[in-house]
Amino acid sequence: MSRKKISAFLLAVLTALCLLALGGCSAEPKAADQATADLCFSQSDAVFQEVFSTTSEKGIEEKVSLYQAQKDETNANLYQAWRNAKPDLGQYNSVKSYRVYETEDSSEYLKYYACEITYAFKDRDLHAKVIYDGVSVTSDGAAISAEDLKVAAASMEAEFTYVEKIQKALMNTLLGMGTVFMVLIIISLVIGCFGFGRKIADNRIAAKNAAINAKAKEQAAKALEEEKKVAAVPAAVETEETTDDDELIAVISAAIAAYEAEHADTGYTGGLYVKSIRRVGRA
Repeated sequence: MSRKKISAFLLAVLTALCLLALGGCSAEPKAADQATADLCFSQSDAVFQEVFSTTSEKGIEEKVSLYQAQKDETNANLYQAWRNAKPDLGQYNSVKSYRVYETEDSSEYLKYYACEITYAFKDRDLHAKVIYDGVSVTSDGAAISAEDLKVAAASMEAEFTYVEKIQKALMNTLLGMGTVFMVLIIISLVIGCFGFGRKIADNRIAAKNAAINAKAKEQAAKALEEEKKVAAVPAAVETEETTDDDELIAVISAAIAAYEAEHADTGYTGGLYVKSIRRVGRA
C-alpha cells in the first residue's frame, strides 16, 4: 500500500471518529414520562422552595450547622450553595422552566432521574439540579411514588452572562496575580531588612572590636610604664643599701676601736679589723 493510500485511510478513520464523537456529544438524555416528570419536579421544587424561604445569613448558618451535625452533607452543601448564590440573585420571582430526564447510569431495571429547574430572580436566573437514587422498574409498569424518590445530590448556581463570566475570570486573575506580587514584594522587603540588620550588627561588632583594641593598647601602655618603674626601683634600693652598709661598717669599726682603747690596760693589743659585714635575716 502506497504512502498516499495510507494517509487517505487514516484521514477517513479520523473523520469517522470525529463524526461519532460529535454524534455522541449531541445526543440528548432520555426524557422521563410526564407523570414521573411532574412528580420529580414537585419534589425538587419543594426542596428548593424550603431553601429559598431561609433568607437571613444567621438562619442559613444555623441550617448548615444543623445538617452537618446530622451528617446530612447533601442538605448542608445545598444551603452553602444558596448562601454563595443569594447575594447575586435579588428577589425571587417564579419558576422559569424545568426538565426531568434519565441519567446515563440508568438501566432497564433501575432508573436514575435528574431534575433541572431554572428559577427567575430579579437580577439573574438560578439553575438548580436534583439527582435521585435509582428507582426500581416494576414488571407491571406501575408509576413511581414520592416514597421511591430519594435525593442523592442537589446543587444550585447563579447563571451569569458570558461577559460577566469573563469579567469575573479577569478579576480573579488580577486578584491572584496581585496577591502573588504583594507576597513577592513583602519577601523582598524582609530580605532587605535582613541585609540592613546585618550591616547594623557588623557596625556594632566593629565598634566593639575598636573599643577592645583601644583598651588593650591602653593596658599595654600602663604595663610598660609599670615595668619601667619596677626596673628603676632596684637600682635605687641597691644604692641605698650600699650606702647604708658603708655607714654601718664605719660605726662598727669605731665601736671596736673604742673598745680596744678602753681595754688597753688589760693587755689587749688589738689586731681585730673588719673585713666584711653580712646582713643576717630576721626570723
